[in-house]
Amino acid sequence: MTAINKASLNSIVHEIVAMQPVTDLHTHVFSPQFGVSPQKNAGLLWGIDDLLTYHYLIAEVFRVVPATKLSYDDFYAMTSSQQADHIWLHLFVNRTPISEACRGIITTLTKLGLNPHEKNLTAYRNFFASLNADKYIDKVMEIANVDMITMTNEVFDLHERNLWLENDSLNNDPRFQSVLRIDKLLLDWKGACNDLFSLGYGVKLEANPETINEVKKFLHD
Repeated sequence: MTAINKASLNSIVHEIVAMQPVTDLHTHVFSPQFGVSPQKNAGLLWGIDDLLTYHYLIAEVFRVVPATKLSYDDFYAMTSSQQADHIWLHLFVNRTPISEACRGIITTLTKLGLNPHEKNLTAYRNFFASLNADKYIDKVMEIANVDMITMTNEVFDLHERNLWLENDSLNNDPRFQSVLRIDKLLLDWKGACNDLFSLGYGVKLEANPETINEVKKFLHD
């Protein structure tokens, strides 16, 4: 066994941890088979416009440019590119991007080898246009040293449910693992019961054996 110099222990531990691949256990990221933006109802959002229109940044920009200056209706009437331009101008160009959400964007751009000081989004849009979503996923996983991504598959999302039922091999991408999100079953049984009944499952509000078996059948399906 080789003795480790105590003075170098800190750097050795950091190096070992940095080299260790990690599995991302909770994401809202989907494989390209779930549809890729700007496709309607796309499961996978990617590109600079989708990064900047993250809901935390939308909330933040309304604190900087309040609804008295730009109404919610007018903002949501914009295209995603127009919303992204608005957010970039007011949260990144006109002020220092110090919030956690803004810092995440700056970190992402920097890790991708892009200049985070651009005054507009043209260079970033050109960069993403040079890739497809599939290649971009590989690039991000390599940079972040992530070996697998766990999706968040909401069992009561009818669009996603139909995708699963229509395609037995929907998720054959080895980079992604599926996981059932059953929050509604545990936290809002009344609402879940109504949804299950509308889908044809013989459930009742009281948790009797028949209802429990129907819930099991739903999860199995």
